[in-house]
Amino acid sequence: MSNTAILSLPHFLAAASDEFAAGTSPATRRTAQILRSSGITIADTPRAPIHGNDAACSPPDEINMLLGREPQSACLTAAASVYRELDWYESTKSHTPYAEIIGPTSLIRSLELRFGLFLLYSDIVYPDHQHAADEVYIVLAGTGEWSLNREPYQDKIAGTIIDIPSLTVHAMRTAQEPTLMLFSWTGVDISFETYQFC
Repeated sequence: MSNTAILSLPHFLAAASDEFAAGTSPATRRTAQILRSSGITIADTPRAPIHGNDAACSPPDEINMLLGREPQSACLTAAASVYRELDWYESTKSHTPYAEIIGPTSLIRSLELRFGLFLLYSDIVYPDHQHAADEVYIVLAGTGEWSLNREPYQDKIAGTIIDIPSLTVHAMRTAQEPTLMLFSWTGVDISFETYQFC
């Protein structure tokens, strides 16, 4: 990661904290608090993907397209200054790209929080799954649909906060455009050991 990107990280984390602070759930408040208190200490040991088999990939081109949209939130503008420098991986489970910035094996180490950027390509279905962590998504750009507890899908646009409590079955899908979002995992267990498709 370049020195310029490292200098931009605190601004991005502050903007992300503001996005989570707008939520009302314990998970959004917990994420905002951890992001505010997070010291920027870049790990000096090798970083690793969330799941051991996830493959390194380039930053998705779709993000650049989404960054051309107006209006932009402060967080999306801040993300533009760092996303190319992050470690991106493609999930072997869902074939979707992500960049985890904070987590047990990430750029900034934490055992309390997984946080980063996640992209859903256009015309994709991320099927029903669940995990022990409390999860929050905040849509930064694009649109998508979410289903919780196998209820009908609901449209989500930029600025929308999606709270997913521990072990809630949930799914996501997109239509003609991709969706860029922040994600966080908090709670008692943020490991991937309980992650399963339903």
